[in-house]
Amino acid sequence: MSCVAQRGGALSAEFLCAGSLGLIGKMGIMGCAPQAGTTDDRAPDLSDLLDAGPIQASDAGTAADAGSGGGQDASAPATQAQRYAMKAVSAIQQRNPSPLGNEEVQVVTTQYMLLDAERLGDRLTWDETLCSISTSEARYRFGIRASTSYPDAFVVHFPVFERQAEWTEDGEFQAGPYASVVGAQLNNPLTDPLPTEAGAAGEVDSDQDGNPGVTVNVGGAVSGSVYVAQRSVINLRGRERDNGRVEGFWQAADEQVVLEASSDILKTTVERRRDPDAETSYFVMVPIEDNWACREINDAVDELF
Repeated sequence: MSCVAQRGGALSAEFLCAGSLGLIGKMGIMGCAPQAGTTDDRAPDLSDLLDAGPIQASDAGTAADAGSGGGQDASAPATQAQRYAMKAVSAIQQRNPSPLGNEEVQVVTTQYMLLDAERLGDRLTWDETLCSISTSEARYRFGIRASTSYPDAFVVHFPVFERQAEWTEDGEFQAGPYASVVGAQLNNPLTDPLPTEAGAAGEVDSDQDGNPGVTVNVGGAVSGSVYVAQRSVINLRGRERDNGRVEGFWQAADEQVVLEASSDILKTTVERRRDPDAETSYFVMVPIEDNWACREINDAVDELF
């Protein structure tokens, strides 16, 4: 079972967020099927990147560091504008929260994003818009399942982030660390502490629904809503393939605070960890037409990726 939340179309927002967003699902009893194996037949072959070691921080700086730069040297390369669609897949191992079992299952979240980019030499800068997101359902033994749904407002009002990467002439691509923060406004998104309760300093209603933080709806044996602040710190390392396509590793470290919930039981944190298999979390970036927006990306994901 995989449920999708989209920008640019009718939204059906059921997913368990992991990786770049990291929002944690809750337990529900929904039948008796065992966990099916997760197979990603669209994952790129990243074996040539495995020997390069762990992801290092990019020296491309931040978008704020770039500045205006004054006049451009006539001998310097011209800025190249280009739009890209990005697919980001992030896998975690999530532990069964029920006393009936203690096993882990893999949960995979897939995001599609619009990148409005400019490239100057080895530097790529872009504005990043979330277009859609979906997550596989965690299905444990004894019919225990974990799922989460989000209101349409989560994607519609998801912040547009400024990003920057180093993309060398020989095709090496590296970005990060950079942060995605929702439910909070922080002076330093990478390191400032998240707010710990509704109304605390830095807490904001990111999805503009009148509740603290961002709203996550949960269903199953216990149904309700949790209101959270969340941060993902992301690093990318990839390599250019044919026709401007970039494929690589997506590495995210996530932090979440439940600010409030409709039921105390929904405040319980589910234990999880990043999947140790590096190739299960990846990104793919492909150039698209200049007039494409999220609707076109959402309609063409099978052809693009």
